[in-house]
Amino acid sequence: LRIIQQNLGRRAIVWSLTTGDSYEGLRDYVVQQAMGFRLATVRPDSSQPGIRLGGIGNVAVDMPLTQTLAWETYQYGSLLSGTTDRLESTAASMASSLSIPFTILAYHADAVGDTAAVVKNLERADQIAPNEAIRSALTAYKSHLLQAAPTP
Repeated sequence: LRIIQQNLGRRAIVWSLTTGDSYEGLRDYVVQQAMGFRLATVRPDSSQPGIRLGGIGNVAVDMPLTQTLAWETYQYGSLLSGTTDRLESTAASMASSLSIPFTILAYHADAVGDTAAVVKNLERADQIAPNEAIRSALTAYKSHLLQAAPTP
């Protein structure tokens, strides 16, 4: 509480998604930005371009910033080499956290009908942290696309 009292409006207050989704009554003022949750001074307006509801804990998501951070800023090192299924448990847990922004991007891409972005983001999430649920969702999504494709 003291950090908020001394810093809100003066500097960014951001915490990691690994800290959980209990916002102590501040949920309406939280904006997810990839792996971070920023406390805003006003409620995020989901009618503004790039702000969507439906992040972790159903908070607003800054989609352009999440896209930039996930695809251009964050570095994934050897997680992109396809060998993440051999990580020890703590490293695998961290890799799983790194995949979350991609699943959120995929979810929101699906909501606007951007099928290419759904596939691209789910593939990256699975590459960083192989997960049967993500792999199943990706397979089902691709299958649905094939079934929905017009026949020549």
